[in-house]
Amino acid sequence: MKESATQALRHEVRALHAVTGRPLLVRAAFTGRPPPGWALRTLFGRVVVTESTRGAELAPSPAPAARLRLEVTDPEVAVRLAAPVAEVALGQPVVTHLFAPVPSVLEVRLITAGGPSTGRAVVARPSAGPDVPLPEQPGEPGTYRSVPVGWTAEFHPFEIRVDLLLLRRAFIDVGRPTTRIRLIDTT
Repeated sequence: MKESATQALRHEVRALHAVTGRPLLVRAAFTGRPPPGWALRTLFGRVVVTESTRGAELAPSPAPAARLRLEVTDPEVAVRLAAPVAEVALGQPVVTHLFAPVPSVLEVRLITAGGPSTGRAVVARPSAGPDVPLPEQPGEPGTYRSVPVGWTAEFHPFEIRVDLLLLRRAFIDVGRPTTRIRLIDTT
């Protein structure tokens, strides 16, 4: 009797940007020898791990869990990530790895009809968590800038508040070291 081999889904690994939630192109490889019959294939933002079966049940998961090395392949994206290479354990059927961006700066320039809007309390307010203060810069009237921050998904989008009043909702540009926003102060 002839046996036929089939491929069964073992694991799915999702590689996502930590701020935008967008899938990232990655290259993947097992960090050690994979369990017998295991293979992987990369798709846009995902790695699929399959196991070859011959009409039998899937073998029990190895202990310790098999591991994959993920590397972001787009050099323009990789340079803006804190760690463009990561190692993940295949401990669950679906594993999500979030690639965090390098810390970056948010700069807001406030203007009025009469010139720069100075002496204001400006913050970036996320959907959850503490505000990020944007102090006015000495020698740059109306320019409010944060220290470098490791932005998170809670800042996608965020609110720009001036003296506690909502002025605008905005997004961090994760592809730049500084997100610059110019606004007319209507508060």
